[in-house]
Amino acid sequence: MKKAASIFLRSEITKQDVLRMSGWMKNPDVTRFLNEHAAISGALCTLAETTPEPILAMRLNANGRFFIVSLHSGEPIGYVSLRPAREEGTREIVVVIGEESLWGHGCGARAIRLALGECFLRRDARINRVVATIHREHTRSIRLFTHAGFSRAEGVGECLRFVLSREAFLSRGQSAQPTRQALCEAGR
Repeated sequence: MKKAASIFLRSEITKQDVLRMSGWMKNPDVTRFLNEHAAISGALCTLAETTPEPILAMRLNANGRFFIVSLHSGEPIGYVSLRPAREEGTREIVVVIGEESLWGHGCGARAIRLALGECFLRRDARINRVVATIHREHTRSIRLFTHAGFSRAEGVGECLRFVLSREAFLSRGQSAQPTRQALCEAGR
C-alpha cells in the first residue's frame, strides 16, 4: 500500500460533490460491488440540479448519516454512509472511494476509522454495532474491513456480513487513538 492520503469526513455537501458522485457512479469499476440501481448516476444529477444546496445534506442524510470523504484540500474523493440497520443500535456502513487513482493509498481504511469514530466515540451516538455487507468477490473490501476489526458474521447468497461491536472497537486501542485525534482536530 502506498502512503495514506490525509483525509477527513465532511457533512457539508455541495452541488459539485453530488455531481462528482454521479460521475463515480458511471464507472463500472466503482459500482461493480455496490448495491445501487442502474439509474443512480442520473438520479444524483437530477438531485444536484433540482435541490437547493442547503437542502442537499438533508436529502442525503434522510436515511442515516452521510459524509463526503475529502482530501485536506477539500477535494471530494468518495463517500461514507451510515444507515440504521434492522437491529436497534446498529448501523450499516458503506464506504466508496470514487477516485480510482487513490485506490490502494489507505483512503478507504482511514475513512472506515473516521466513520467508526463517528459511531462509537461521539457522545450523542448510541450505536452498539456496525455491520458491513460485502460482495464475496470483493476481496479488497473484505481485507479492509477485517483489518479494521470486523468479524465475519454470516453469508447469504453473493454477500458476506461483517460486524464490529463498540466493545471490540474500544478494545483495539491502536485503532481508536488516531480516530480520537481526528475527531479532536475536527472540533467534535
